[in-house]
Amino acid sequence: MRSVAAVYYPPDNQLEVFSVDKQGALIVVWKEENGNWQGPISLTSLGFAPPNASIAAVYNPSSQQLEVFVFDISGAVNLLWKVQNESWNGPMPLTTQGFAPIGAGVAAAYYPPFDQMEVFTINTNGVLNVIWKEGNGNWNEPIGITELNFAPPGAEVKAIYYLLQEQLEVFFAGNYGALHCVRKHFNTAWEKPTDLTEAWLVAGGTPLSAVFYPPSISCLCSLWMLQVRCVAAGRNRILIGKVLLF
Repeated sequence: MRSVAAVYYPPDNQLEVFSVDKQGALIVVWKEENGNWQGPISLTSLGFAPPNASIAAVYNPSSQQLEVFVFDISGAVNLLWKVQNESWNGPMPLTTQGFAPIGAGVAAAYYPPFDQMEVFTINTNGVLNVIWKEGNGNWNEPIGITELNFAPPGAEVKAIYYLLQEQLEVFFAGNYGALHCVRKHFNTAWEKPTDLTEAWLVAGGTPLSAVFYPPSISCLCSLWMLQVRCVAAGRNRILIGKVLLF
């Protein structure tokens, strides 16, 4: 359900796809310059993570690193990375064991205004947490940005950098069945969760996706949109968007 992540790696014009196989190894397949696909190769030992575990993969332009985040079988979120297409490093744990349920969701986003990499997950207490670093510095300890028991532990999370407002926005479904957004503007304090839907529209922790839709120019207008998609309890697709037109 949350088992694949894909990312474009500009330094070598590669597209890379990550998954945890049925033996619990994180694997990667890739292609270069639209050539033939290569791999898979294993980046971890067997039994490292739950099969089909949630993965987040992000390109960090400031250090030309490709960074991949996944929870291991101990409930700790781990980082694997490579620099300028050299050998892979890690895994390196960013949290303690048991930080979140085994198989927990994880999301990550690069925040350009402050050259930060930020990683999000919902811990065993139902709190949305963020782990981050500035530039290529040390990782900071997780901090909670919601109240206790706000969402199902380990629930699906998505994070997006919203260019127009220089906002970092995080999306998830909370315990009472509404989609929520938590955001910060220009690296100020995180705002309280905003409800994007009424209660009980979706199951708590439901899978969702979010994407920033860059401007399309028509005459004198530019359209900027941030879209969030998920599946409601009746299996009807729902789309939530915000639009800025100028």
